[in-house]
Amino acid sequence: MTRVIRASRRAQSALGLRAPAKVNLTLEVIERLPNGYHAIRSVMMRLPNLADLVRVDVRAGPTDIRIRSSSATIPVDDTNICHRAARQYLERAGETARVVIDITKKIPVAAGLGGGSSDAAAVLLALNRHFGQRVAKRALVEIGAALG
Repeated sequence: MTRVIRASRRAQSALGLRAPAKVNLTLEVIERLPNGYHAIRSVMMRLPNLADLVRVDVRAGPTDIRIRSSSATIPVDDTNICHRAARQYLERAGETARVVIDITKKIPVAAGLGGGSSDAAAVLLALNRHFGQRVAKRALVEIGAALG
């Protein structure tokens, strides 16, 4: 679960969210899915004191998604999971927008702590708040699951 840490009241176009790390306490692979991913059963624990800061700024205009990060080790192009989350959200919501996503990394990259996934969830929540909860919670979960 992400937690809102600040929102711009000026134009309500920017929203900052904390995206916490998680750790798997147990992990059981159930089966391989047709999409190449695996169905799993897991017990996870959120680590609320270890979190990235994800700031999403949304402006009117044609769809253009930009990623900026404090970490040189994560991609800032359309391969970034946050970029893919934003694109999927806009398509599902039937919206166009200029979106700038600033990621301040605190969660170690590729450490198995779910930093990228948590960041993507924060992007989905921020966009949904910006667009007045246009996409149902279940659909947000579907977008997240499709991202991996």
